[in-house]
Amino acid sequence: VKTNFSSIDLNQITHEQLLEFGFEKKAASSFIGFRNKLGGFVNKNQIYESFDIDRDLAEKLNKTALLNNKNVAKYSLMDAPESWLKTHPYFRYSADKIIYYRLSNSNEEKIWKMMNIKPEYVAKMKLYLK
Repeated sequence: VKTNFSSIDLNQITHEQLLEFGFEKKAASSFIGFRNKLGGFVNKNQIYESFDIDRDLAEKLNKTALLNNKNVAKYSLMDAPESWLKTHPYFRYSADKIIYYRLSNSNEEKIWKMMNIKPEYVAKMKLYLK
């Protein structure tokens, strides 16, 4: 049975379906691995961040498939679990700072200022914050 990729969710697509779409094994594994580390994609452009991804094929998949991000876990800086912060690709480099600063600060804006993170990284992090 051929997969109807226009009804496939990027957060549900399987390794086998990615191979069927034309991705190489390494790229398909990278895609699934990155998605799992993120806890799911929040926006379609995140698939381009997967290692070994074929950009043209990824663009074709991006235009074809759907993205349902309703089940992606989101936290505030204050309630994000330490284990999540330390393993999430967008937070792991700042996890220790976040954990330290939130002990004495309940104001998230203040914590952002104290962390002094580049705006493009803040934007990625905020995809996973409520």
